[in-house]
Amino acid sequence: MYISRFYRINSSTFPNRLVSTVEVAPGTGDGTSIAEVANTLRADKDSLDGVHFRGSGWDLLDADGLHSLIRTVRPYHLPVVLETSGDRPTVLDDLVGAGYGDVLCLNVMGPISSHQIECLKIARRQDCHIGLVVYMDPTYVDKNFIDELVAIVERSEYLILKRAWTGGPAKPFKKTEIAAMAKTLKGSAKATFLT
Repeated sequence: MYISRFYRINSSTFPNRLVSTVEVAPGTGDGTSIAEVANTLRADKDSLDGVHFRGSGWDLLDADGLHSLIRTVRPYHLPVVLETSGDRPTVLDDLVGAGYGDVLCLNVMGPISSHQIECLKIARRQDCHIGLVVYMDPTYVDKNFIDELVAIVERSEYLILKRAWTGGPAKPFKKTEIAAMAKTLKGSAKATFLT
């Protein structure tokens, strides 16, 4: 694992907050050095709301050595945002239980899985903030999906609905259609954003 990209300031993943984003990729490569990221974060710690970790080309929770990376680069007391598809709840439980996760940013790119539900339970049990990014693909988004989403979004800090399309037979949703679905979800999360 190596740091493939480092964004000093990112305000799009965690709405209304400024975070630095650390992308990790499998294997080795010419990315940003751990020392450079750590030094930059320490210099910027008073102007940041957190450090956001996500995978590049894989899910973040598949990364071996993530505990060590977070411990090395994160300034003390700066919240950690973990972006994942939620396929490995036991790894999330280990990270959050050890104090290496304050915010769960869960990417929902298809029907909601039992692993994702378990990740949400872990985050709630550990008093993590929760954000959901839902890719609104007409291949799987229907009334049942929206009803299920209402149930899991409850008490989430934010919900981002992204227009998406995997190329299936149905045409992508129009922004107005997504906005109408967002009304159904109104009040489930503290804030809802459409992109």
